[in-house]
Amino acid sequence: MPKVLYSPAAIDDLDDIWLYIAVEADVETAKGFLQRVENACERIVRSPIGFRLRSEFGRDLRSFPFGNYIIFYLPEPYGINIIRIVNASRDLETIFED
Repeated sequence: MPKVLYSPAAIDDLDDIWLYIAVEADVETAKGFLQRVENACERIVRSPIGFRLRSEFGRDLRSFPFGNYIIFYLPEPYGINIIRIVNASRDLETIFED
């Protein structure tokens, strides 16, 4: 069964998003958001090359739109590696310039 792994940067992204939602709304809403992210990643892992190739940010990098966010990931032999989860309004070039 394919696996979903999260990079340290993606975990930091999720922590920041969770905290923002928990403060602006409530903890239950933040927990629900994380569950929806997990569900989206399970969808991605079933068809890892089926979503947009983002070679402008990195070789083989792909993206999946998720509400106001974008999930960036790499297809891997074991499944997928979630690289970043960022708000779509952010300057993506700055995020990926390294």
